Amino acid sequence: MKKKQILEKESDIIFDGNEPLIKWKSELDFAIEDIDKLNKEIGFSRGFMYGFISNLFLNILIIIICMLLWGI
Repeated sequence: MKKKQILEKESDIIFDGNEPLIKWKSELDFAIEDIDKLNKEIGFSRGFMYGFISNLFLNILIIIICMLLWGI
């Protein structure tokens, strides 16, 4: 019900020649927009955490290799 009201509000009227053509925003467009919003909100924090954890493991690995090479 809510989506139909939004669809009616966000209709674009395009004038093509003599009569106006009404282009409706499809449900798929709304789904794609919702997914994009979620990816932007979640993706940043998730990507940051994955990057941070992988960098942490990489740094620890480099430190262990350096300690083995220097014989500490």
